Amino acid sequence: MRCVCVCVCVQPDWTFVLGEQALDLCVSSFSHASSSVFVLGERNLYCLRDNSHIRFMKKLEFNPSCFLPFASGTTSSPLGAAPLRLL
Repeated sequence: MRCVCVCVCVQPDWTFVLGEQALDLCVSSFSHASSSVFVLGERNLYCLRDNSHIRFMKKLEFNPSCFLPFASGTTSSPLGAAPLRLL
């Protein structure tokens, strides 16, 4: 009996070069219009649209360890840092 192997290559829909290591990633939908991709870098927080266009980038003056995006009025991205501060 002869086996036929088929290789399927998965291609990304889009990519974004951060220029630093990504520590955490979260996809959130705060409105019905579109989703946001939050990426926590070593020194920056990125918010991308679901088509790879950047919404905003925030430079951080500390070393973050994690983050949890949530909607709260007009601001929507608190960060937890090593000293347990919230921004």
